[in-house]
Amino acid sequence: MKKNRFRRTAAFTMILAVALMAIFPSMAATEDIIDASRTTSLTIYKYDLTAAQQAGVDVSKYTADGEEDSAAQSALGSYALKGVVFTWLYVSRIETDSSGGSIRIRYDLPAALDTILGLTAEAHTSDEINAALASALSGDKNTATKNALEQYVDSNGGTKMAETDANGRTKSSNMTQGLYLIVETAVPEEVYYTTDPFFVSLPMTDATGDYWVYDVYVYPKNQTNNPTIDKLVSEDGNYADTATASEGDVLDYRIVTKLPSITSESTYLTEYMIEDSISEGIVYNKDASILFYSAETDAKNATGTPEATWGTAGTYYKVSYGTSSMKITMTEAGLKAINPAYSDLYLVVAYSATVSSTASTVLGDSGNPNTADLTYSRSNTTYYNTIEDEANVYSYGIHLTKTFGSDGGDPTDVQFVLQNTTDNYFVTATGSDGVYYVTGQGASEAEATVFSPDSSGSLVINGLEADTYVMTEIQTSDGFSLLKNPLTIVFTQTVDHYIPSAATVTGIANEYEKVTASHNSDASVTVDGSSADMSSDSKSEHARVDISILNSKSFTLPQTGGLGTILFTLGGAIAVIIGAFVISRSKKKAA
Repeated sequence: MKKNRFRRTAAFTMILAVALMAIFPSMAATEDIIDASRTTSLTIYKYDLTAAQQAGVDVSKYTADGEEDSAAQSALGSYALKGVVFTWLYVSRIETDSSGGSIRIRYDLPAALDTILGLTAEAHTSDEINAALASALSGDKNTATKNALEQYVDSNGGTKMAETDANGRTKSSNMTQGLYLIVETAVPEEVYYTTDPFFVSLPMTDATGDYWVYDVYVYPKNQTNNPTIDKLVSEDGNYADTATASEGDVLDYRIVTKLPSITSESTYLTEYMIEDSISEGIVYNKDASILFYSAETDAKNATGTPEATWGTAGTYYKVSYGTSSMKITMTEAGLKAINPAYSDLYLVVAYSATVSSTASTVLGDSGNPNTADLTYSRSNTTYYNTIEDEANVYSYGIHLTKTFGSDGGDPTDVQFVLQNTTDNYFVTATGSDGVYYVTGQGASEAEATVFSPDSSGSLVINGLEADTYVMTEIQTSDGFSLLKNPLTIVFTQTVDHYIPSAATVTGIANEYEKVTASHNSDASVTVDGSSADMSSDSKSEHARVDISILNSKSFTLPQTGGLGTILFTLGGAIAVIIGAFVISRSKKKAA
């Protein structure tokens, strides 16, 4: 009896081996049957496919066959992805059908999994399962199927593997023999396209079908991309890295970030935070809003129609202000709206700020820098990245020294008005004792501020944008001559260029890890067509144009009531008297 039972067991084992060879061609030449007493393991190496291809690596020649591939590990090691989490779920035993001489291996998948894959509720061969999975992940169905399978594994107690290490490696040991569904459930910030879910049978045979592989190696690859950031500023409707402004001007800023690709729940953004800082000489108007564009040009230039607009902070994002800082954080509702509907769109933070009318505004080449940082993470929240960009606002000044060519002359009697002829306005300012800070614009000379030097003859006007100005002397000290013509002062702006920082791509040197600034030319100025010197101050070079004006005394004219007039008057009187005497003598002779 025991002998017959042994024979039946042996026969069943042989049938199972034959069936496995029939269903999996790679098993056709196996020398041994599966050792049911052994446990199995799964080792996964994760690499950045995008980075490897950018570096010229031919990734197509590395084909997974279930065994460790040292050549692939060596060639792709520089592009290893750390922080990826895979989750596995045991979904079926390996069953054998034997009926009427027809033998096959089958897998009884759970009904819910059958539904996701579009299979009928019955046992399936590996060919049927693989074909159904490929169809479900094809084309536009990819994201929905990934989400469904990720949710299925998570809700059914899937086992998370350890995060991939610096070599991109993770391993699960002591696994029961059977069919497993593997999904990628958490990724670092750069991953946007996860490995498609896949099934693996443990154990499996080697590529040539000679033996069973109980410790299976898999080498899936990810595609990666990262957001970008640009900070732009405008004083006249033209957005660029730099602008020039007078104190009191309202500046428009745009922080433009390109959202990364979002393809499944495991690539959803879990943080998207923008931190902005401005120089002390500029003040937030606290009017930030968020807009989404499909075209980069529209996003950067405030043209076209946004795909969506988030106005006042609250539901989708929060804003907090410091003295010279602003932080924008996406709320849970905001992230839900972005994931995945706004994938690859341009998110724009638009706000305005005013150049302050104080000594804090920096004049000259150093300018008033404004930085913006973007911090983001995906489903593996331990991993995040920060990129930044910078914009700069330049302002300048006039330092005029008033002197007199001879004794006398009171500089405080002298008066000037200043007109910006580029934008056709008269400059208004606040100040006293020869130091003024520009505050705004006047439509006519009657609205212009009258500037006067201090008692030493020094006149300083701070906070002028790089434009053309006409400075007219409208009053001077008693006895001295006004300037014949107004002064024409032309400022040429400092020229700098900024390249935003970029996220580091795995295995590729990043020359733009920080914002890269290049100084192309200093500020310059002409007065009445001739180049003039610009003095520095404690904060910056080329801060103010130096102008010296000499007033001379007027020419002396004969004064009313002087000696010449008296003599003329006496001469006239004498002539009258002589005339009267002559007439009198003539009358007497006639008598």
